[in-house]
Amino acid sequence: GILHLPLGCTRVNVEALDCDGRTGRVEVLVFKLADLTGQEYRQAELLLSRMGLLCDIVEEYHDTALDGYVYKMDPPAGDTVTSGDTVTLYVSKGQKIEYVTVPNFLGLTRDEATKTLIENDLALGKVKYVVSDQPIGTILSQSKPEFASVPKSATKIDFTVSGGPDYEPPKVGNETETE
Repeated sequence: GILHLPLGCTRVNVEALDCDGRTGRVEVLVFKLADLTGQEYRQAELLLSRMGLLCDIVEEYHDTALDGYVYKMDPPAGDTVTSGDTVTLYVSKGQKIEYVTVPNFLGLTRDEATKTLIENDLALGKVKYVVSDQPIGTILSQSKPEFASVPKSATKIDFTVSGGPDYEPPKVGNETETE
């Protein structure tokens, strides 16, 4: 096949020892390393191998880089490398998702429920008030069941809340929800 040399590549002849200790002339390539950040890692690995470079992959969680994409290189882009050198590609495993167990909100007041949401890294979703003989502001139902395992900081819990026995929903279509 045809060998496509990287831009700015120079061929250098150097003396090298083979496995039997004999000295011989070997041609190596010296060039500036291309920027492979933002590339899908298998594509980056293939490009490095075509340049005569070895590749190490380090997978780590990353908040902004897409899963499977290079977000950092060592040596960095622009450094001078020689064929046979090893380049470490840092590849994103995507965001690390941590989970939290949903607590029981039933019977709490809306303020107590809000405090419990914050303590558990959960968010308030939709709140629907209904007629109930429970005290006004009491949580009657929750959208995620107690003990469910949900993503931390990304899960909203909707509540149905007592508006008391005399509650009259606002006359806006059929919905009685507030954010």
